[in-house]
Amino acid sequence: MSYNSKLPADDEYIAAGPADIRENLRALKEDQIVNAGTLSGLPAGNASGNIPESNGTVNANLNADRLDGYDASAFAMANHAHSAATTSTPGFMSAVDKTKLDGIAAGAQVNQNAFSNVLAGSTTIQADSQTDTLEIVGGANISVVADATNDRLTFAVNGKVASASTADAATTAGTATYANIINCPDGDRLASTKLPTTTPKAVRFDFVAASSTGTGGDYAGVMTYAPWDGTYDAYTGGDCSYQLAFGSTIQNGGAPQLRIRNGIGSSWNAWKDIITSDTIGSQAVNYAASAGSAPANGGNAATVGGYAPQNTGSGASWPFIPFVQTSGVIEIGKYIDFHESSNDGLDYAARITSVNGTLQMPDMTISGKQVATTDQIPQTTYITASGSGTNYYWRKWSNGDIEQYGWNLGPIGQDSTQHVAFPVQFQSQVFYVGVIQTSNFRGDGQGEDGAGNWSLSGFDYTHYSDGGNTHYAYHAVGR
Repeated sequence: MSYNSKLPADDEYIAAGPADIRENLRALKEDQIVNAGTLSGLPAGNASGNIPESNGTVNANLNADRLDGYDASAFAMANHAHSAATTSTPGFMSAVDKTKLDGIAAGAQVNQNAFSNVLAGSTTIQADSQTDTLEIVGGANISVVADATNDRLTFAVNGKVASASTADAATTAGTATYANIINCPDGDRLASTKLPTTTPKAVRFDFVAASSTGTGGDYAGVMTYAPWDGTYDAYTGGDCSYQLAFGSTIQNGGAPQLRIRNGIGSSWNAWKDIITSDTIGSQAVNYAASAGSAPANGGNAATVGGYAPQNTGSGASWPFIPFVQTSGVIEIGKYIDFHESSNDGLDYAARITSVNGTLQMPDMTISGKQVATTDQIPQTTYITASGSGTNYYWRKWSNGDIEQYGWNLGPIGQDSTQHVAFPVQFQSQVFYVGVIQTSNFRGDGQGEDGAGNWSLSGFDYTHYSDGGNTHYAYHAVGR
């Protein structure tokens, strides 16, 4: 502690005195006496005449030459005044300016051009407050991407567009009035998973493996067309969907292939091949339900089943496909074989054979009657020629006789005569002429109600009987 003139005290214990004396001696030697009551007779304090004391209280009548190192001229008087500041002269702030300044939010900037309303179609969107927020939301299949760093928005089509009037390119389009390109997606590569009901009332195209369509090569394209919803019931209708497969016979080339199938519900029927000019030669004639009306060489294929049609009238070289030529001739081979049932295991049940310009067949039966040849029935006459026309027929026998028939002649009235000409004129004589009316036989000679005036070219028929008009027929024999 510092020096204390009051120690040792008069009334303290003797034992304590030596310590106080030694401390005062040390303080006089080592410390300064800093706690004097006055300095030059002036006490320390804050009153006028005191040595100024720095204790937070104002010192009265203190007259300092400088303040914080500055002369008095550096400071303004307490009652000094300034004019209000203008845009060109500094001064005090007015009350009006202070009010405006207090109304500016922290961080506010100078006003810029801005829209107070946003018009969307026929709807006007108006800001509800100075800090209102306009929210931009993407509609169906429209995405909005915000870029806060570059302060921009990006709008994009996202997913399936239900309807578009025009599209240059569409990965998937539900309805397109016009499209330059329809993409063919690469999915599971299976035609069978595109069921009749997968895409109802639509057409789709898919990239598939050739093994799922039965075509050659590695890959194929499939068009699936569902004109309805792919189902059927008696009340709402509906019907089949269809698949058309595009392929090639071999990898990276070969002939093009087309296959088609239909189906309904959750399954497809078997594929059917569409025959082209490249594949018709490998098809059997009975492969199709109908071969059509045109001859084989009238289409694009030169052969059918590997065989060409026979188109020459002579020198036929089999095997070939017979057909009726423009001359009316059909070329046939040596044999014509007949079978009584399919897959009977026989070479033939009956055969017609061409031998030395004649047709041979061991036995022939017509209407249950066996046909006999001249060598089987000796001395028997047979027909050598015949012909027919409107309401007449004639035939010539091997013995030279000629028979002629006429019918549906007339009508002829009572007591009338008609001349009848033979369709084939007899050469030497007339053996017989008989006439038959519609309901009755009237005569067989030149008598009443019969044929008269016979000649090689004809006869006269006179109708004498009662009964009015009648039709008649005749039978004539001669040579």
